[in-house]
Amino acid sequence: MVHSRPGIQEASSVSFRPDVRIDMEEHNGPLLTASSSEDRTNWDHITDLDDFFRRIYDYYQGGGFRCIFWHEILSLVQFIFIVFVSTFFIQCVDYEILFNNKAVNIIGNSTDFPRKRQFGDAVDGNCASHLPPLVVACILVATIYWIFRVIRTGVLLLKLTEIQLFYNRALRIDDADLSNLTWESIVRAVCNAQGRIQLLVHDSSISSIHIYHRILRFKNYVVAMVNQDLLPPLISIPFVGDLRFLPEQLKKNLEWMFFLGFCSPFKGSYTLQDEYRDRNRLEEMAENMEKVTTYLGLASLIFSPLVFLYQCLYYLFTAADLTKRDAGALGNRSYTNYGRYRVRHFNELDHELKGRLNRSHAFASAYIAQFSSKLVVVFARKISFMAAAIFVILTGLSVWDEDVVQIEHMLTVITVCGMIALACRSIIPDENLVYQPEVLLNHVTSELHYVPEHWKGNAHDIRWFLFQTAHEFESLFRLRAINLLEEIFSPFITPFVLLFYVRPGCRSILSFLLDNTERVEGLGDVCSFALLDVAKHGDPSWQKMDEDGGDERGGNHPNRPIMATIVGRDVAHDGKTEMSCMQFAIRHPDWIPPPATANFIQNLRDKMERDAMAVGQGAGLVRNAFSESIHTILSMPLGGAGMNHLLGGGVSGYPMGGEERGIMSGMERTLEKSLRQSGHESIVDSLREQVGAEMRVSSLYLRGIRADKKKKVYSSMGPADASMFAVPLMETTMAPRSSTFQYPSEDEMERGEAMRRVEEEEEGEDDDDMPPRDFPI
Repeated sequence: MVHSRPGIQEASSVSFRPDVRIDMEEHNGPLLTASSSEDRTNWDHITDLDDFFRRIYDYYQGGGFRCIFWHEILSLVQFIFIVFVSTFFIQCVDYEILFNNKAVNIIGNSTDFPRKRQFGDAVDGNCASHLPPLVVACILVATIYWIFRVIRTGVLLLKLTEIQLFYNRALRIDDADLSNLTWESIVRAVCNAQGRIQLLVHDSSISSIHIYHRILRFKNYVVAMVNQDLLPPLISIPFVGDLRFLPEQLKKNLEWMFFLGFCSPFKGSYTLQDEYRDRNRLEEMAENMEKVTTYLGLASLIFSPLVFLYQCLYYLFTAADLTKRDAGALGNRSYTNYGRYRVRHFNELDHELKGRLNRSHAFASAYIAQFSSKLVVVFARKISFMAAAIFVILTGLSVWDEDVVQIEHMLTVITVCGMIALACRSIIPDENLVYQPEVLLNHVTSELHYVPEHWKGNAHDIRWFLFQTAHEFESLFRLRAINLLEEIFSPFITPFVLLFYVRPGCRSILSFLLDNTERVEGLGDVCSFALLDVAKHGDPSWQKMDEDGGDERGGNHPNRPIMATIVGRDVAHDGKTEMSCMQFAIRHPDWIPPPATANFIQNLRDKMERDAMAVGQGAGLVRNAFSESIHTILSMPLGGAGMNHLLGGGVSGYPMGGEERGIMSGMERTLEKSLRQSGHESIVDSLREQVGAEMRVSSLYLRGIRADKKKKVYSSMGPADASMFAVPLMETTMAPRSSTFQYPSEDEMERGEAMRRVEEEEEGEDDDDMPPRDFPI
């Protein structure tokens, strides 16, 4: 059913206080209207605030009016270039003459004597008069599409002038200053300007969560559908296995079908249509959507040859540009569209997601490189040696005497040998790479946040002669060459995916929209997952901080988080609701979340502070989920201080503004003070230099708590916890400070050894080549 929810408010000048409840304010008047003033300097005339805020974000990401203007103009020129060059080289060049397979009479003006052939000799100057009908039809379709893009670009640039005026007058920000500002500062400027410009005429204030909801209204739905395994479709391919197929073309078709098209369930940007709200008409609406999917699939099939031709040319030129800038670019890896949506938080903008993926890229590449086939590497080394030798010899001869180049196919041989050598080098792993997949995967997990739980402790798991975890991770992190091939052939695959995979799932998707759409006063219909309410979409197993559900200090919490009681589709998988709440609270400390979410964040902060205090009082040697999380960040498997930029600026790198803000600010001070007093200055310095963003530690910490709770076998063996690396941990109960380190007793050591044996029997692992899993701080 579609729910109704009062407006969400946020005071930008109030620091985060989990114990403060959200004040509900009833709004009178139309739901999403603005005043009719035509004075553009007042900014109260905007009727589509979603589009307006998206353009504010795109303007910031694009770097200002001048950068966006030239980007759009040169994109139009690039399209003409692709069509012209492809037509010219296919129809207007006589390759028999170009390859010197046909004699050409070359006559001078006064005397007959031969001269060198020129490229113009192979060009048919009258080719435009005898173009085949199929080529003419393709050029006509391309021209119509280009005219459509010109109109779209003109409308976009007109809107950009309004956004430029908004930045300059309302926010008092010049284009030259955009590169020096963060997005959070832009959001604060918009919130502070609300009192003067009245973007929302029915509310005196505007909040960061309100802006995010408008920018990401439909993307939050897609993120939720991917989390619930509704999208993308799972395709089973013989001898390959299951594959999540989500190229750009299919993604755009799905967005048009369900959100942006004239046949979509949404009426404009804000409202789910009334007929889609009625559960009694769900079957009827599902049949209509199936018809729309059928028509769209057939239309995609009809135009697939033209789209395929354009995709081939575009991605061929793209691959050439990548190879020119980086010879091994096609051998590198990148995250797939499915992987990006899988690890994306609710209410996370594109640049925020890109930052996390970029920070994880080096660790992810190093992790996949751990599983290179030694046999393949042997062949690659020898082939690379022979190809490089031929390349060097022929290149040297060509430098010595240029006539060597004129030998038939000589340049071809040199080019092919060079490409073979580069391709083989991309297969050969770095000889300095250390085999430690568990550590590398933990670094990847600290940035991606959403990975299957069975990956933990099984980074090098082998099943059916495959490295299972690495094989699953490759579905998120594939070779760039494979991604390019997927995009090139997507015009032929997408129609069949729409007809045979998306069409049967229309009813499930519409049912999801019906069940998980909530109306917020002053905002419209939004995905209820994006409201970040752990009481509705949270997972109780991710919210329970202590074994008994109470405060370890014995305190009672009257506002204890309301645990989600709805099972199945209403519960976000992989702790996405909890993780999303944490990341938004860290990025926007002034955000006032729903009461249950506020209590969850406060409880998590309290437990982290207690564990940090325990680590400090134990002279840095106490092992708990927090110390393991910190240790994962401090491990530098890629070597030395040169990789510090991959780990961000550390927990202390976030500006605190003189007050405790975020989840870990108080915990960080407690840990730092305790370690300094116990004489561990080096650990403090390492913490400040190498620890990444707060979210990295928080996500690992929360996953560590959940992993500990799931290991029921440890509950009967005492209070010892399980570490991130599946080794028994010392008891974290706080004790009086002592400067003398106490070694564990024989009973404790025997208990730890017994737990280790139980774990090995449970997992059935007996791998002598496993890297050490006990990493003391």
